Amino acid sequence: MPTRRQINQKRTRLFARSMRLAPTPSEFALQSLLMDVSVLFQPQWPFVRGSYCYIADFRIELADRAYLVVEVDGPSHDTTRAYDARRDERMKRSCRCIAVLRFSNQDVACHPGAVLDTILCFDPLRVSAAELSAWMRGRAS
Repeated sequence: MPTRRQINQKRTRLFARSMRLAPTPSEFALQSLLMDVSVLFQPQWPFVRGSYCYIADFRIELADRAYLVVEVDGPSHDTTRAYDARRDERMKRSCRCIAVLRFSNQDVACHPGAVLDTILCFDPLRVSAAELSAWMRGRAS
């Protein structure tokens, strides 16, 4: 019989798959921009580690098997900032994610070029020493 954790992990993966089929307008717009510039990315990426099951809006591949997570936040995230911060830290500690970039729906709708430039110009060398060492520990495992 599957454990509760296995059931939650499977549900998260299935939900991520269903979300890929029905992106929000902002997610669809950003997805189109990323495809236009041939960025390797995965929309609605299920992040499942231990008891943590999250879905990131986009996982973008960087060099050396590192990932950048991009979140497009709607108004519901205005009240969940502390939760989002914990979630971001867990992702950065538990996988090869070296940073999480967050943009509002309004940013994507009104300033798509600036959002795309921020993603394309992301410099892993600007990541703090603590974040870089956490990423290196994750890489060794």
